[in-house]
Amino acid sequence: MRNDSHNIKWIDYEMNVATSKQLPIIGVRIPNTYGSESLLFKKRNLPLVNWNVDEIKKEIDKYI
Repeated sequence: MRNDSHNIKWIDYEMNVATSKQLPIIGVRIPNTYGSESLLFKKRNLPLVNWNVDEIKKEIDKYI
């Protein structure tokens, strides 16, 4: 996620497609960005992690 990701319509579109295909969604914040996450992340209570291998792996492991 970048500073303005929450305003990009394609983020919501891609999330809707992934959800319709029952694919897991994990948001990863790009380093040095501070914008808020997409409203769909908030509504669906989806994880948003920092750009950190350990954090990303921990979330991915939940789906394996």
